[in-house]
Amino acid sequence: MVTANLVRGWVAPAILFVLVVGAAFLAVRWLTTQQMRAVGFVPLFSDLSKRQLRSVVASANEVQFSPGSAVVEEGKEGKNFYFIKRGTVVVQAPGVGDTTLGPGAYFGEVSLLDGGPRTATVRAETMVTGLELTRAGFDRLLAKDPSIGRTIMRNMSSWLREHGEDTPDPGESEVSRSELVELGRRLRAARRSEWGQGLR
Repeated sequence: MVTANLVRGWVAPAILFVLVVGAAFLAVRWLTTQQMRAVGFVPLFSDLSKRQLRSVVASANEVQFSPGSAVVEEGKEGKNFYFIKRGTVVVQAPGVGDTTLGPGAYFGEVSLLDGGPRTATVRAETMVTGLELTRAGFDRLLAKDPSIGRTIMRNMSSWLREHGEDTPDPGESEVSRSELVELGRRLRAARRSEWGQGLR
């Protein structure tokens, strides 16, 4: 009788607790893996290793925007990168017309590098859930792991060379913040936009 009560009172709930915690851990790990895969489609982060992508995702915050609210506004200082998980936004850019972006789309990656003005206004069309990486969070990430800055510099410099820009390969040297700012300015001039559909 004591044994049966012990099983009912302690062992069964302990087993249930372990199962719930294990399932939650697996769910979080699966979600992180999915987010890493999605962020890995963004050109700025496309050459990062799994470890580096995990650091990027861990440095981002989940954010929500209600329908009609402005996520970013044209001409204002760019500070943050956004990746859309759910919902749709409308990009309003001069001379381009309106563009609708949905899950897997991103915008603001060049702003992480140079902090330049926004090239478009982005408004939530529906309820939007996304990831936001602030420039301050990005700077902390680069300080913690300088290899991320080198990989980004190498990747984006290669892209510029493919598009006719004369830019040196950074090699294995440490990349300064001023070099990333200059890279962002060159990317902004060459690309003329800073948004895209990540999951093509």
